[in-house]
Amino acid sequence: MAKKRVMVAAQNIDLSAVQYEQEEIKAPHLTGLAFKLFVWIVEAPIIGSLIISLLKKQNKMTQLLRNTVIPEAPMFKPEYPPQEPEPGVVSLDEDGKPEDRVEWP
Repeated sequence: MAKKRVMVAAQNIDLSAVQYEQEEIKAPHLTGLAFKLFVWIVEAPIIGSLIISLLKKQNKMTQLLRNTVIPEAPMFKPEYPPQEPEPGVVSLDEDGKPEDRVEWP
């Protein structure tokens, strides 16, 4: 079993002491028509998910994410303060039904 990698909480990080750990990534180098074909194949329903999962396995992405402990809870809404309302902009309730937010002529 792989060793768990425990990350430090964001408020406890000293940015002057942090070193970037560069990982080696194995991915196809594509441009032009080959890139367009690759994107077309990856966006295909069944084949695309197989190719993406293969690339993730080759680059150990799933293993890296499974063996990493992140101490913070996920942030579903931004924590920065809301901006001042702009003149002429109507603010709508985000928690309401989409039908209530539609404006008919």
